[in-house]
This record gives sequence, structure tokens and C-alpha cells, in this order.
Amino acid sequence: MSLLEYIRAAARAECKAESEYFEAEFRLLCSGTLYPDGIDGDWTKSDGARLLLVDPFQLIIASQPLNSFPQEIALRFKWCLETTIAGSTCSDSLQTKDIAGDIAALMTLLCRRLVTVGSEVRRRYYGLEQENPLHDFPFPLVNAERPAQWTPRPIEIHTSQNGHWVSAHDSQPVGFSRHSIRSILRHLPELPSGKDVLRAAHRYSLAMELIEREPEIAYQLLVSAVETIAGSVLKDCSPSTEEQLKSKNNLLKAIEDTGVCEEDAQRIVLQDKSNSWSRWKFRKFLATFVAEDEIEANDDLFTAPLKYLPKKADFKGAINDIYSKRSGASHSGVPLPPSATIGICPAIPNEVIETVTRGEKVFPPIVWFERIVNTAIRNCLGRMIVPTNSSPSVE
Repeated sequence: MSLLEYIRAAARAECKAESEYFEAEFRLLCSGTLYPDGIDGDWTKSDGARLLLVDPFQLIIASQPLNSFPQEIALRFKWCLETTIAGSTCSDSLQTKDIAGDIAALMTLLCRRLVTVGSEVRRRYYGLEQENPLHDFPFPLVNAERPAQWTPRPIEIHTSQNGHWVSAHDSQPVGFSRHSIRSILRHLPELPSGKDVLRAAHRYSLAMELIEREPEIAYQLLVSAVETIAGSVLKDCSPSTEEQLKSKNNLLKAIEDTGVCEEDAQRIVLQDKSNSWSRWKFRKFLATFVAEDEIEANDDLFTAPLKYLPKKADFKGAINDIYSKRSGASHSGVPLPPSATIGICPAIPNEVIETVTRGEKVFPPIVWFERIVNTAIRNCLGRMIVPTNSSPSVE
């Protein structure tokens, strides 16, 4: 049972008031601060700012105060006790945590703050003939598994002859756009790449969960997130004939050495469909869905010295280097360069400083790549849901 199936069923109004249904309530944990955009005044003191979303499910900030870290969010959704999906009958034993997990992953992608699933705290049944106290069923909280969260960022206290001052490194609060997120949720189940968007969101969400503790694994997951959606969006795309022949130059020469003429050899090589062009699709996706002005944009989540981040002119080379180093890490166990961790901790490795001093480029830090991946997927998703253009252009 996935979020996409839930939204389809909700759109068909399958959970009618007179039917037997239940309402599940989960706690989500956000390693950041969300608030409804468009609120005038101090939203931190307004209970009206607690309501993030009403449909197709409810998201309500439960934290006291609203901007506590981590922020606790109540997730509530309803489901019929018996519903037919794809010819099968589902009962209340369906995996409600799967739906909550999909919602948390999608929120992580859309809000660019880590959102994880805590425990289910309550399930209330409606429409049953016989009343029973257990129809309002409580779930354990004291011994419930605590969801993953980021570590609160420490403050810096500066002391000099001119006095003392404090620097905070907390991420900026994020305005939760009800209209745009509701639109995405409404269109997502009908998109040809809807399932792949959700799969990419899960990989991205796990990368965000591990980015502080295991940046190398998080880097791999970010690449995987791009491959997941790029393979779907660009499934009918391939490199130009010239690029294909260049990538198979050794095979082309081997065929020509057998006495086959150049034209026939090229025709044979182009008939080989075994190459999925993963690297090409990876580069093409990021180059298509990241605008030039977004490559060097300010970051409201992570901070890293600009001299260690790729510039516009270096973008294509940077993403190609990322894919190459990722392949070495995956297939040969070669660790990523030290610069990959810049922005996660305040220290800069000495070898990275020496590399920059020599005027050489460094491997892109994960905090830069994470922002690029998030930007590309969100831009792609935005183009998908435009009514006049259901499939994103990759020209």
C-alpha cells in the first residue's frame, strides 16, 4: 500500500461517512522548522500556523513552541476497513506506516528538511455497529522507537578585543506552500513517472538521514536518486549517433579489423541496445533541470566556503567527476576525495586546502551536490504537473 494508491482512493471518495473506516495518527519529526507560508505577523505565536495541510491528509504542528527542534508534526489520515485495490481487498491490517513513510520522504524532498516517521500514536474506528473502548486504540509512546533526526547545530561564541558575539548556524525556517504541495499530491498518482518520483524521494530522504553520519553512503544515495528519476524521465532518450559511436570506439575498431567496412561496422555497433546510458542520463537530467543561476545559488540549509564549490563553468565537469568517483566507490571500494565532507563539519581537510592553494579544482562537497539534486528533482516535478505539459522537455 503506497501513498499513490491512498491518494487515488481518496480522490474517488471511497471512505464515505456512512462506511466503516478508521483514522490513523502518526508523529513525524522534522529536523528544521516548517510553517504555513502567507501568514502575516509572528507565526511562532499563532495557533493558526499549526495547520500545514488539510487534504488529502492532515499535517498539524504539535510542538510547543512551534519552532522547537526537532519539530513534531501530527499526521492524520482516514481509510476504510475494507477497500478494493487492483482487484484485491485490503483490510485495516494494511501497512499504514508505509503511507506515513511515503509522506515523510516526499516532505523531505519538497521542503529540503529531514522528515522522519515516529510511531503511530492512535487509531480510531468509526461506523462500527458495536461500541468498544478499543475502537479508540492507543499505541505505546514511552518505549516507542525514536525516529532519526539531525544533531542540533552548536552556536559559536567569538571573543576579541572588540567584545563578544555569537554566531548561530541553524537552518532557516521553511514556508510550507499548501497550494503547491496539494497540487503535487493531486497530480502525482497520475504521472507516468509518479512511482519513480516516490522511489527517488525515498533515496533522497535516506541520504538526508545519513548525510551527517555517513556522508559517503549519502553521496551514493543521492546519485541513485538522480538515476532513479532520470531513467524514467529520459527512458526514450539516448545520446547522439556521434556520441554513441565514440563511446564504443574499441568495439567499432574490432569490427573493422575483421574486414567489415566502416559504414557497416557503425550500423552493427548502433544496433547494440545493451547500454542503458546511465551516465549520459545522469548528466543530461542535471544539466536540463538545473538552471545556470541555481548552480551558485545561496544555500539556506548547509554552509560551505564558496571557493570549494563548483562554479557555473565547471558544472558539467563536476557532475561527470561525481559519477566517475561514485563508480569507483561502488565497484572498487575507492573512498571519495576528502573534499566530499566539506560543509558537514567545520574543519577543512589539509589536503583540500593545499589543492585549492595550488589553483586546482576539488571534488564537489556533498552539501553542494545535495542542493543540486534537490533542485533538479523539484524542477522536474514542477514541469510534470503543469497541465499543458505533462511530460518534461529535455531538449
